[in-house]
Amino acid sequence: MKLLQYTFFVALATLALFKCADALNEEPYQMDPVYVSASRLAISADASGRQVTVIDSTEIARRGATSIADLLSTLPGIHVRTRGPLGVQTDLEMAGASFSQVLVLVDGMRVNDPQTGHHNLNLPFRLEDLERVEVVYGSGSAVHGPGAFGGVVNLVPRSTPQRQVELSTHWGSGGGSNSDLAAVASTAALRYGWSGAWGSAALSLGKERSDGYRDTTEFDIDRFYAQLRLPLAKGLLKLNSGLEDKAFGANDFYGDYPSKEWTKVWLHSAHYQRPIGANRHLVSRALYRRHRDRFVLWRHNPSAYENRHLSQLATAETHIVQKLGGGQLTVGLELNRESIDSNNLGQHEQTRSALFAETAYPIGAWNLSTGGRIDYSETYSFEFSPSLRLARSWGATRFFAGVGRAFQRRQRRPRSRARLVLRSWAKCVSTEKPAPTGALLRALRKQSRRLYTNDRYSPLERAEPRRDRLARRPYRIQL
Repeated sequence: MKLLQYTFFVALATLALFKCADALNEEPYQMDPVYVSASRLAISADASGRQVTVIDSTEIARRGATSIADLLSTLPGIHVRTRGPLGVQTDLEMAGASFSQVLVLVDGMRVNDPQTGHHNLNLPFRLEDLERVEVVYGSGSAVHGPGAFGGVVNLVPRSTPQRQVELSTHWGSGGGSNSDLAAVASTAALRYGWSGAWGSAALSLGKERSDGYRDTTEFDIDRFYAQLRLPLAKGLLKLNSGLEDKAFGANDFYGDYPSKEWTKVWLHSAHYQRPIGANRHLVSRALYRRHRDRFVLWRHNPSAYENRHLSQLATAETHIVQKLGGGQLTVGLELNRESIDSNNLGQHEQTRSALFAETAYPIGAWNLSTGGRIDYSETYSFEFSPSLRLARSWGATRFFAGVGRAFQRRQRRPRSRARLVLRSWAKCVSTEKPAPTGALLRALRKQSRRLYTNDRYSPLERAEPRRDRLARRPYRIQL
């Protein structure tokens, strides 16, 4: 019901904006394609000096993937670990880096969850809503800051509206000794859009549901995503807003227990770009992500062990791109704020700011790219991330080499405490006996709190760069 009310409200607001924008007759400002996962400059992937893979909407449809996780699993160097049917929860790993060391972007803005990387792909849109997927292998802190240790994945929503209805059903059955094992999953999606001299707008709604193939493997997902593009003051304004409400069984996620989890994510963003002179343009954007997570170890006895977390992420960025002769220069500023409100960890916040600059310049047949970024945080003070890259193409053959530095803030996941409790129960309680209650449960909780948390420090307050690893390998060379 809340989702329907939210959808109705946004639809009315969108229609009202259409009426206000009817008088606009300006042609939308168009920039050159920018693969922001590799650089904020308008350079091709071949000239970036990076190993970049770009999958456009045509290739996405050709591969026949059913989810973002399925599509990414087809790429080399990416390990996708899915929990539950149809990738209801997904961990993304790249180049040997863990799921908390891979940066996920939506249209160039970070959406990594401050609580845990388990929730990084909890997003209110699906593959059919994407214009392209960009994947950059290797360090990316010189462009995007902390978290871009193993690589960067940028999901770019469609810029042109669609009009389609999709209905599908998935059925599966086990053979041999598993002949009684069967599951049915159904999905429905509606996509509709409008376009004209005033701009364009698009809506995407979806429902996904399954009873699961065994106990506590069911899921029920509602989602909504809206886009609005308007010409404004000789530039282009893009507004995006979405919601995903998900409930799913979490059997075997963290142990052989009938667990269940509920997540809800809100994602809102604004992007504005306009020229400010013959050879210069301005880009400003902001993003807000709010994620709520509830996890119970025993679905029939939620009070026995329950985690509740609310994480919030707000980012604002502005930069100017200047053409210099045959090259380009960009300088900009980024502000970021993260917070966690947890029944286990309390309330904690962290603020981060950054200054960055990038250059790209052709030298004969070669393309030279440099970059540098200074991040300042209340937690780890100053961190400087430089990069230097060189690229050249000979027909279908491409040569590139580069060196860069990446750093990763240490992230203590609240779920680790649940893993400790599970290990303690494995030692204290036989699997044939009922779940521990009373004094034993209170003792286990006290033990996990003492070992995995500290009254003075939160996961955000402990979020310091991986200095031990950086001391051994501060720079990564890519050939």
